[in-house]
Amino acid sequence: MVTGYCSSSATEAEKALLDYRQIAVATKGFDGMIDVNYELGLTDGRLFSVNQHMGRESNALFWFRSSVSNFAISKGSKGLSRQEFATNELEMSLVKLENSLNVRWRTNITSAAP
Repeated sequence: MVTGYCSSSATEAEKALLDYRQIAVATKGFDGMIDVNYELGLTDGRLFSVNQHMGRESNALFWFRSSVSNFAISKGSKGLSRQEFATNELEMSLVKLENSLNVRWRTNITSAAP
């Protein structure tokens, strides 16, 4: 997933994320090895970011809501408060998280074409 997500093409990044999401859901978090709701929160947040980059605002909003919902479920299952946040906060969190990755589609303007 990381290789596709970090490619220079936002379309390839989206496909890698959707494939990874499908596997995570189908295996119920890789047979319980990960918190599937947290992982879906991250994946959906990245899908939000990719869709926003490509100018697909309605898709971006869908993935934003899905990300927030999955993070809330994950936090609630751990007894933590379910925090809501804005789209710019999600985007900033993802960029910080991905500091060590070379996410090339973020800086490739031509990859944003729908």
